[in-house]
Parts: sequence; structure tokens; C-alpha cells
Amino acid sequence: MSSTIQNITRAGIPVMAHIGLTRQRQHSLGGSRVQAKSVTGAVKLLRDALAVQKAGAFMILIEAVPPDVAALVTKCLQVPTIGIGSGNGCSGQVLVQIDMTGNFPLGRSVPKFVKVYADVWEVSLRSIKAYKHDVKSRSFPSPDHTYPISDRELKEFQRLVDGKPNGEETN
Repeated sequence: MSSTIQNITRAGIPVMAHIGLTRQRQHSLGGSRVQAKSVTGAVKLLRDALAVQKAGAFMILIEAVPPDVAALVTKCLQVPTIGIGSGNGCSGQVLVQIDMTGNFPLGRSVPKFVKVYADVWEVSLRSIKAYKHDVKSRSFPSPDHTYPISDRELKEFQRLVDGKPNGEETN
């Protein structure tokens, strides 16, 4: 991973590294699993962090790591860390927006580290149902949500559609 980061940063492209639980590992582990829960795991995480920093990463995302481990790793680095499920000892925090806003159907599991601040899914579902009702009842779009045409222009257009000769009235 470090050599790839080094090549990318040499090309002038900024790299934010990701250590701890990664999406690639999550699937092979069978779900969200805490990383670096042992001395061996914590040392490997620190080595990974130092290696990607040395390779040129401008920031490191630390995911699903015990808070004390993430805080100690953060103290050993020159670059900032962003934690997701790694406690408040990182330089900053991130959560996936659809998780934190509750924008998912009832019954979907979220990782332990996610704090759900709202139920956007339910609000969205009610909005979509109201929209469907308004469309079916033809109350949407109303004149407030459309663009008018003058009576004169509409009358001329209607005459053309009806195939009437110029100046002939339409009913």
C-alpha cells in the first residue's frame, strides 16, 4: 500500500489513507469487526499509519479501532487523523451521512459506532407517498409549480395544432 501511495503522491495527487477496518476487509471478515484489539493488532496499525504517512498521505482515516489505540496512534503521527468508530482522540470525526441521518429502511443494521440523529427515511417515505397521491389526483403540479403562456400565444398554438388556416378561430 505504501509504494502505491508514494507513486500517487509523487504524481502530485493528494492521498488520504484508510487504516483499521476497510470495506475490502469488512466483507472478508463477515461484517464490521473492531480492529487492533490486541497488542499485535495495535502495533500493526501503528506501523501501517507510520508507513502511509512516510509514503506521503496528507491525512489518515482510522476506522473501527479502540479509542485508546486510535488516540495513541494519532499522537505518534505528524498528519491529522479522522476517526470513524475510533473514539474522540483522533484529530477529527466522520460519519456516513445516510447512517447518521437515519436514511435507511427500518431493520437495517448500522455499525455500533453510528449515532443516528434523525429518521430521514420515514420523512422521505411520507414525502414520496404524498407526491404519489398528488400526482395521481392531478393536484400536482399546480399553477404555482408550472410556467404560464399568454392566452394569445396559447390560442395561436392551438390553431396550429388543430390545423386551422391563419386567422381562423378555434372553439
